[in-house]
Amino acid sequence: MLARLFRPVGPAPVFAPSWGPVMGMVWAFLIMIASYLAAFAAAEFGLIKGPLPDGKFDIGALDRVILPLQILFVLLVASRLRRNPLEALAVRRPVRLASFLATLLAIVAVVLLIALAASPFLDDDDDEFVSDPNQKLNEENIRRLSLPENLLVTGFAAPVTEELLFRGFLLGSFFNTRLWFWGAAVISSALFALAHNPTSLNILHHAPQFIMGLCLAWALRHTGSLWVPIGLHILKNTNAVFMVSS
Repeated sequence: MLARLFRPVGPAPVFAPSWGPVMGMVWAFLIMIASYLAAFAAAEFGLIKGPLPDGKFDIGALDRVILPLQILFVLLVASRLRRNPLEALAVRRPVRLASFLATLLAIVAVVLLIALAASPFLDDDDDEFVSDPNQKLNEENIRRLSLPENLLVTGFAAPVTEELLFRGFLLGSFFNTRLWFWGAAVISSALFALAHNPTSLNILHHAPQFIMGLCLAWALRHTGSLWVPIGLHILKNTNAVFMVSS
């Protein structure tokens, strides 16, 4: 059963990267830095709304610049202007989708049962060790935007960007090494978690995103297509937007 779930899909390798792990990390860092600098420059020149009345930057306004630029930069680097970047990032038609969805539903049911059993121990919002400050910041940013803006930025653009960067680009960078797929999945998921909460050293703050990264990597491995983790990520973020906005 486990061999069926985790066996490779289609021709190996799943990815067709023309870069290695070191250059993958360098390019990912440069992509993020360049997109953030461009967003802050746009705010400085008044092209987008900058600081809010409380002095903080409007994250939603910045994301409307950062996310499209990151998508563009990832596609450009993946293609090196000589090949189809979608194929290099495993953005292709999924296979074994029905069996994947059946297994996913079973996993979701188990996770929900575990969450319900653990909820009495995790509902203390005043416990700083458990409470995630990054989650609270995300909720504040969602409440600042209208529902259509949230669905576009948080529900759609952010998942597409993150999947292209972490599951497509970075996971692919480590895939053709001795780490193979699951070693690459662990590293890319750890980076995915750190990117969501870079200021915290509390492992409990990183665990949900790390586990989510592994699950999305498994979805990619089982179906052979980045479209599947993109769709799951959109579904998760859209659900969060509706829950926070309601």
